[in-house]
Amino acid sequence: MARLLLATALVLVALVAVVGVAGADGPMEGVVVNKTGGERGVSGQEVELRLVRADGGVESTLAAKTDGQGKFSFASVSTSSPLTYTVSTKFQGVEYQATLNVIQTGAAAKAELAVYDTATDVDIQAELSHVIIDVDPQTRDLTVMEVAVVSNTTDRTLIARPGDQPGGGRTLWFALPSGALHPDVGE
Repeated sequence: MARLLLATALVLVALVAVVGVAGADGPMEGVVVNKTGGERGVSGQEVELRLVRADGGVESTLAAKTDGQGKFSFASVSTSSPLTYTVSTKFQGVEYQATLNVIQTGAAAKAELAVYDTATDVDIQAELSHVIIDVDPQTRDLTVMEVAVVSNTTDRTLIARPGDQPGGGRTLWFALPSGALHPDVGE
């Protein structure tokens, strides 16, 4: 009987620890790590925390700066409603972001925000490529879609070369057939 009571008490303690206290605020913390050539914290980085509602609207935005080891923290953040917590920073002109998972209300949520040095020439490979052709029997329209999985196999972020074209550079360039209509690029 004592074992049953102890087991029941442990289950209840575990449930309270996972659910947490409704309406409590908790800390959000993390580190910005440059993963080019190893892993080292990036000091002096502005970090932004966005609290996003389920409808996509931004509940609030907070800002912090990383310390000498790349660590950042937001002391008291509302964890009482179902929000998505996203941290972001801009490093060498490129924005990076990560999502914080709040598992326990009131407990510290942690994130590692990985950043990489930039380069204008890196090894990009097409790992997979498919051409999909669809014919609409009623309109006799032909739709051709090409799907490619492109990978950066280096530890650097590819950026556009300045001056490649008027108004800015280009990172990846794909030629379309003459007369192509409605090009669509997805993630």
